[in-house]
Amino acid sequence: PDDTARAVRVAVNARERLEARTEEFFARFRWRPRIHAGINAGLVVAGDVGAAGHKQITAIGDVVNVAQRLCDAAAPGQILLTWKTFQTVQHAFDGQPLPPMRLAGRANIETIFEVTAPRVNLRVVGGPGA
Repeated sequence: PDDTARAVRVAVNARERLEARTEEFFARFRWRPRIHAGINAGLVVAGDVGAAGHKQITAIGDVVNVAQRLCDAAAPGQILLTWKTFQTVQHAFDGQPLPPMRLAGRANIETIFEVTAPRVNLRVVGGPGA
């Protein structure tokens, strides 16, 4: 399964659905909610944390920290990925490179991509030559 592409698809769908209802929210609550996301892929340490009766599942590690820094750097409406992560989903999503940036707490400058839209994958079914 392509977990990274599914995570990006969830973020894109959430952004689209929220944007479609922004005016409704504003009319009702006088507030325009906006989503921003940071997605990174790789190995993490995940598991139950907490006392009996109040456990939560959490993930820790550099991959999680970078995703949080991307989320912090994202403007409203942006979905940001590292270059390495974008490479794994570029078959399914369009994106554009952003100027390299130094994420908080990181020594290296990161190449960041913004996901702009899902790609439309057309498949010919039937017809001449099929």
